[in-house]
Amino acid sequence: MKLIKEHPIYKTICLTQGDFSGKFTLSFDGVELKKTGKVTFEYIDPESGTPINVTVSGNVFKGFCLVVKSEIILMSPSAKWYDIALAVVPALTCLLFIRGAVGGALAGGMAMLALILNIQRPTVKQKVLISLILTAAGAVISFILALVIGILFASLGLV
Repeated sequence: MKLIKEHPIYKTICLTQGDFSGKFTLSFDGVELKKTGKVTFEYIDPESGTPINVTVSGNVFKGFCLVVKSEIILMSPSAKWYDIALAVVPALTCLLFIRGAVGGALAGGMAMLALILNIQRPTVKQKVLISLILTAAGAVISFILALVIGILFASLGLV
C-alpha cells in the first residue's frame, strides 16, 4: 500500500507498506528516511542538520498517521462503518460455497482486499461498485473451487 500526501514543510510525503511483509518505507520529497526501528525513522532537518524522529502509527482500520516532532500528519482516513460492512459482503458470499479453513481463508482475503480498496476510494458509489465486483469475483472463485474439490473427492471415492 502506498500513501502520498503533500505537506507545506516536508513537501511530498510517501509512506509505503509492504503487502506481505508489512514493513514500512518513508520518504520526504523523494529522499528516503533512515529506518531506526520497526515504525520509527530519522529525518535530518536540512536547515539545522539536527535529526528528527518520525513515527508511523495506525493501521488499515484506524488510518495511518505520522508523528513528526509534536505534529500529527494524517496519511489515510480511518475506516467508516460502511467500509467494514461493504467488506463483509464478499466474505459472506465466499462462505456460501465453501466452508471450513479454505472458505475462511478465501473469505478473509476477500474482506481485507475489499477493505483496503474501499478505504482508498473517495465516493460511496465507488465503494459499492468495488464491493459488488469483489462479491461476483468471490462467488465465481468459490464456485469453481467447490467444483474442483467435489470432483477431486469423487475421483478419490471419498464422496
